[in-house]
Amino acid sequence: MQEHVRADKGPGHFPIPVLQFDAVCLVYEKSKALQAYDNCIRDSKRNPKIL
Repeated sequence: MQEHVRADKGPGHFPIPVLQFDAVCLVYEKSKALQAYDNCIRDSKRNPKIL
């Protein structure tokens, strides 16, 4: 028996396996981290005192 995660938003109920949900969350969190890193690099180029 495979566990599923409920998708309560939207008009339908589309459960996905927990492993797929974890993979999506991992990619999302990684993209947020990369965006923060990019902002830090951009800020450091504007102000050399940061580094």
